[in-house]
Amino acid sequence: MKTSRLTDHGFHFLIALTLALAPVRGGAETNRYAASDWAFCDAKKVFTAAAEVTLEKYPDSDTATIEGKMVRGYRADGTGESQDETFVKALTEKGKRSIRILTLSYMLPYSTVEVVKLEVMKPDGTTLPVDVAANSKDSIDDGQMGMNIYDPNSHVVQVNLPSVEIGDVVHAITRQTTQRAIIPGTFAEENVFEGTGHIRHLAYEVRAPAELPLKCIKRRDEIAGTIKYLATTNADGAVTHHWEVANVPRMFEEPAMPPGSMVLQRIMVSTLPDWATVSKWYW
Repeated sequence: MKTSRLTDHGFHFLIALTLALAPVRGGAETNRYAASDWAFCDAKKVFTAAAEVTLEKYPDSDTATIEGKMVRGYRADGTGESQDETFVKALTEKGKRSIRILTLSYMLPYSTVEVVKLEVMKPDGTTLPVDVAANSKDSIDDGQMGMNIYDPNSHVVQVNLPSVEIGDVVHAITRQTTQRAIIPGTFAEENVFEGTGHIRHLAYEVRAPAELPLKCIKRRDEIAGTIKYLATTNADGAVTHHWEVANVPRMFEEPAMPPGSMVLQRIMVSTLPDWATVSKWYW
């Protein structure tokens, strides 16, 4: 993997600058997501796999991510698309409560977010769709007050899932479409691949155009044997970076523990080579 002089703290600030989401919409389709690259997971296969993930096998986990697929595609100007699909199973009462709210953060006016699909899959095979419009609430993010910041453009959308029970699987597909990058001509992202629930499997893919390659790729606090990486170059010089994450055990929180983005297994990618580049832009 490539390395750079970006520190974790600098990278977190960079992520905050370059990743911004906007108001939630329900189920809208765009041609940008029409290609087979954006195909959804096979829900029937995932449902079958979910039956094998039980509290008896993972007694320390309240939830389990059965399957996940994260796809990112961006252009040379920093605009682009991303799609997340997750299947998360509730193993305990605490786990059930933790997945009954879908939370999306965004900042105006850079991008848009849409909930393509949100449903609850019952153990008997019944699928209950969630009415996103009827169960969602948009508000200014009060969490920023802890940093002595108040920006009315920073919002949180919460969607309630009223029918989740122990043994259910919450299936969510969301998209973030970036119409304008805060730092023009850049892309950066950080994702944590470890948490308070077991991760059975998920895939993370970033499609980088030849005109704007990734210059910084980091894996931090890696759990040995849980991540595999493959890069392929297309005929036009574009590179597809692909990670497979599997069999990640749950972590246990400690008193006064730093944020997960500072201490848990994570992947950070950026088209910027170092912190000095960000500093010059900001100045």
